[in-house]
Amino acid sequence: MGIPAKDILCGGAVEVFTCFICKDFLQDPFQMQQCKHLACRNCLEPWLARNPSCAVCRRPGSNIVPLRHTQPLADEFLASCKVLCPNRENGCMTIIPYDKYREHTQECEYRKIPCPCTPGCGEEIVARDQVVHVLHCPGSSVGQVYDLCCSLCKQILDRGERPLHCRYLDQVERGGLQRYLAAGFPSRSTRGIGRARTRSRAIDLT
Repeated sequence: MGIPAKDILCGGAVEVFTCFICKDFLQDPFQMQQCKHLACRNCLEPWLARNPSCAVCRRPGSNIVPLRHTQPLADEFLASCKVLCPNRENGCMTIIPYDKYREHTQECEYRKIPCPCTPGCGEEIVARDQVVHVLHCPGSSVGQVYDLCCSLCKQILDRGERPLHCRYLDQVERGGLQRYLAAGFPSRSTRGIGRARTRSRAIDLT
Protein backbone atom coordinates (compact mmCIF):
# COMPACT_ATOMS: atom_id res chain seq x y z
CA MET A 1 0.00 0.00 0.00
CA GLY A 2 1.42 3.36 -1.02
CA ILE A 3 1.10 6.92 0.27
CA PRO A 4 -1.77 9.12 -0.98
CA ALA A 5 -0.31 11.51 -3.56
CA LYS A 6 -2.16 14.45 -1.97
CA ASP A 7 -0.07 13.99 1.17
CA ILE A 8 3.29 14.20 -0.61
CA LEU A 9 5.42 17.35 -0.36
CA CYS A 10 8.26 17.30 -2.89
CA GLY A 11 9.59 19.34 -5.77
CA GLY A 12 9.34 16.72 -8.51
CA ALA A 13 6.75 14.96 -10.64
CA VAL A 14 4.79 12.78 -8.22
CA GLU A 15 3.30 10.68 -11.02
CA VAL A 16 6.75 9.30 -11.94
CA PHE A 17 6.83 7.53 -8.58
CA THR A 18 3.33 6.06 -8.69
CA CYS A 19 2.92 2.40 -7.78
CA PHE A 20 1.49 0.54 -10.78
CA ILE A 21 -0.61 -1.67 -8.49
CA CYS A 22 -2.16 0.57 -5.79
CA LYS A 23 -1.82 3.79 -7.87
CA ASP A 24 -0.54 5.72 -4.84
CA PHE A 25 2.87 7.29 -4.28
CA LEU A 26 5.54 4.62 -3.77
CA GLN A 27 6.25 3.37 -0.27
CA ASP A 28 9.27 1.08 0.14
CA PRO A 29 9.76 1.01 -3.66
CA PHE A 30 10.98 -2.08 -5.50
CA GLN A 31 11.72 -2.59 -9.18
CA MET A 32 10.93 -5.48 -11.48
CA GLN A 33 14.24 -6.65 -12.91
CA GLN A 34 12.89 -7.74 -16.29
CA CYS A 35 11.08 -4.51 -17.18
CA LYS A 36 12.13 -1.84 -14.62
CA HIS A 37 8.57 -1.03 -13.54
CA LEU A 38 8.17 0.18 -9.94
CA ALA A 39 5.77 -0.77 -7.17
CA CYS A 40 5.48 -0.71 -3.40
CA ARG A 41 6.97 -3.81 -1.84
CA ASN A 42 3.76 -4.56 0.07
CA CYS A 43 1.83 -4.42 -3.21
CA LEU A 44 4.35 -6.26 -5.35
CA GLU A 45 5.00 -9.34 -3.24
CA PRO A 46 1.32 -10.46 -2.97
CA TRP A 47 0.86 -9.76 -6.69
CA LEU A 48 3.85 -11.89 -7.69
CA ALA A 49 2.69 -14.70 -5.40
CA ARG A 50 -0.45 -14.94 -7.55
CA ASN A 51 0.89 -13.75 -10.90
CA PRO A 52 4.64 -14.16 -11.58
CA SER A 53 4.70 -11.35 -14.13
CA CYS A 54 4.65 -7.54 -14.30
CA ALA A 55 1.21 -6.06 -13.66
CA VAL A 56 1.85 -3.39 -16.30
CA CYS A 57 3.45 -5.11 -19.30
CA ARG A 58 2.73 -8.75 -18.29
CA ARG A 59 6.33 -9.66 -18.98
CA PRO A 60 7.03 -12.90 -17.09
CA GLY A 61 9.39 -12.85 -14.15
CA SER A 62 9.32 -12.43 -10.41
CA ASN A 63 12.76 -11.05 -9.53
CA ILE A 64 12.58 -7.73 -7.71
CA VAL A 65 15.22 -5.45 -6.18
CA PRO A 66 15.03 -2.36 -3.94
CA LEU A 67 15.01 0.90 -5.91
CA ARG A 68 17.99 2.17 -3.91
CA HIS A 69 20.13 -0.62 -5.42
CA THR A 70 19.25 0.16 -9.03
CA GLN A 71 18.55 3.90 -9.09
CA PRO A 72 20.32 5.62 -6.18
CA LEU A 73 19.54 9.11 -7.50
CA ALA A 74 15.82 8.35 -7.56
CA ASP A 75 16.12 6.99 -4.04
CA GLU A 76 17.85 10.20 -2.93
CA PHE A 77 14.99 12.21 -4.42
CA LEU A 78 12.43 10.18 -2.48
CA ALA A 79 14.45 10.65 0.71
CA SER A 80 14.18 14.42 0.23
CA CYS A 81 10.37 14.31 0.17
CA LYS A 82 8.14 15.09 3.12
CA VAL A 83 4.72 13.63 3.87
CA LEU A 84 1.69 14.99 5.72
CA CYS A 85 0.48 12.70 8.47
CA PRO A 86 -2.63 10.76 7.37
CA ASN A 87 -4.07 11.33 10.87
CA ARG A 88 -4.19 15.11 10.52
CA GLU A 89 -8.00 15.06 10.63
CA ASN A 90 -7.63 13.70 14.17
CA GLY A 91 -5.18 16.45 15.13
CA CYS A 92 -1.67 15.39 14.03
CA MET A 93 0.11 18.25 12.25
CA THR A 94 3.43 16.41 11.88
CA ILE A 95 5.28 16.67 8.58
CA ILE A 96 7.11 13.36 8.24
CA PRO A 97 10.36 12.60 6.42
CA TYR A 98 9.58 10.13 3.63
CA ASP A 99 11.74 7.36 5.10
CA LYS A 100 10.03 7.71 8.51
CA TYR A 101 6.46 7.48 7.19
CA ARG A 102 5.79 3.86 8.10
CA GLU A 103 7.30 4.24 11.58
CA HIS A 104 5.30 7.38 12.30
CA THR A 105 1.96 6.03 11.11
CA GLN A 106 2.38 2.90 13.23
CA GLU A 107 3.13 4.92 16.36
CA CYS A 108 1.23 8.19 15.82
CA GLU A 109 -0.78 9.06 18.93
CA TYR A 110 -3.57 10.37 16.67
CA ARG A 111 -4.06 7.08 14.78
CA LYS A 112 -7.35 5.22 15.12
CA ILE A 113 -7.32 1.99 17.15
CA PRO A 114 -10.06 -0.46 18.23
CA CYS A 115 -11.59 0.04 21.66
CA PRO A 116 -9.07 -1.51 24.11
CA CYS A 117 -11.70 -2.48 26.70
CA THR A 118 -13.12 -5.90 27.51
CA PRO A 119 -15.72 -6.65 26.21
CA GLY A 120 -15.51 -3.19 24.66
CA CYS A 121 -17.91 -0.94 22.79
CA GLY A 122 -16.85 -1.82 19.23
CA GLU A 123 -15.87 1.74 18.35
CA GLU A 124 -12.58 3.04 17.00
CA ILE A 125 -10.90 5.72 19.10
CA VAL A 126 -7.88 8.01 18.78
CA ALA A 127 -4.90 6.27 20.38
CA ARG A 128 -4.00 9.20 22.64
CA ASP A 129 -7.49 9.05 24.20
CA GLN A 130 -7.46 5.38 25.14
CA VAL A 131 -6.70 5.89 28.84
CA VAL A 132 -9.65 8.25 29.30
CA HIS A 133 -11.79 6.02 27.07
CA VAL A 134 -11.20 3.06 29.40
CA LEU A 135 -12.77 5.05 32.24
CA HIS A 136 -15.89 6.07 30.33
CA CYS A 137 -16.49 3.21 27.89
CA PRO A 138 -19.78 1.39 28.52
CA GLY A 139 -17.97 -1.87 27.74
CA SER A 140 -15.14 -1.30 30.21
CA SER A 141 -15.03 -3.33 33.40
CA VAL A 142 -12.47 -0.85 34.73
CA GLY A 143 -14.76 2.14 34.23
CA GLN A 144 -17.75 0.34 35.75
CA VAL A 145 -15.99 -1.00 38.86
CA TYR A 146 -13.65 1.78 40.01
CA ASP A 147 -14.33 5.29 41.27
CA LEU A 148 -11.84 8.13 41.20
CA CYS A 149 -10.58 10.44 43.88
CA CYS A 150 -9.87 13.87 42.38
CA SER A 151 -6.27 14.83 43.06
CA LEU A 152 -7.28 18.51 43.28
CA CYS A 153 -10.13 18.47 45.78
CA LYS A 154 -9.94 14.84 47.01
CA GLN A 155 -13.65 14.37 46.34
CA ILE A 156 -14.63 10.79 45.45
CA LEU A 157 -16.38 10.80 42.09
CA ASP A 158 -18.85 8.38 40.63
CA ARG A 159 -18.41 7.49 37.01
CA GLY A 160 -21.23 9.79 35.87
CA GLU A 161 -19.82 12.77 37.77
CA ARG A 162 -16.36 12.70 36.21
CA PRO A 163 -17.02 14.48 32.92
CA LEU A 164 -18.52 17.53 34.69
CA HIS A 165 -16.30 17.72 37.72
CA CYS A 166 -13.06 19.53 37.05
CA ARG A 167 -11.53 21.21 34.02
CA TYR A 168 -8.23 19.51 34.82
CA LEU A 169 -9.79 16.06 35.01
CA ASP A 170 -8.59 14.96 31.58
CA GLN A 171 -4.93 15.46 32.54
CA VAL A 172 -5.55 14.00 35.99
CA GLU A 173 -7.09 10.83 34.58
CA ARG A 174 -4.37 10.36 31.98
CA GLY A 175 -1.49 10.49 34.44
CA GLY A 176 -3.19 8.71 37.33
CA LEU A 177 -4.73 5.81 35.45
CA GLN A 178 -1.55 5.17 33.46
CA ARG A 179 0.34 4.70 36.73
CA TYR A 180 -2.46 2.56 38.13
CA LEU A 181 -2.55 0.38 35.03
CA ALA A 182 1.23 -0.06 35.23
CA ALA A 183 0.89 -1.30 38.82
CA GLY A 184 -1.81 -3.81 37.80
CA PHE A 185 -5.48 -3.74 38.76
CA PRO A 186 -6.57 -5.85 41.75
CA SER A 187 -9.16 -8.43 40.80
CA ARG A 188 -12.83 -7.90 41.49
CA SER A 189 -12.70 -10.66 44.11
CA THR A 190 -10.14 -8.77 46.23
CA ARG A 191 -12.04 -5.51 46.35
CA GLY A 192 -14.24 -6.35 49.30
CA ILE A 193 -17.98 -6.08 49.55
CA GLY A 194 -20.13 -3.01 49.85
CA ARG A 195 -20.10 0.59 48.69
CA ALA A 196 -18.03 1.83 51.61
CA ARG A 197 -15.13 -0.46 50.80
CA THR A 198 -15.43 0.43 47.10
CA ARG A 199 -15.05 4.09 47.97
CA SER A 200 -12.16 3.37 50.31
CA ARG A 201 -10.30 1.75 47.41
CA ALA A 202 -10.93 4.66 45.06
CA ILE A 203 -8.01 5.62 42.83
CA ASP A 204 -6.14 8.64 44.13
CA LEU A 205 -4.84 10.29 40.97
CA THR A 206 -1.85 12.14 42.37
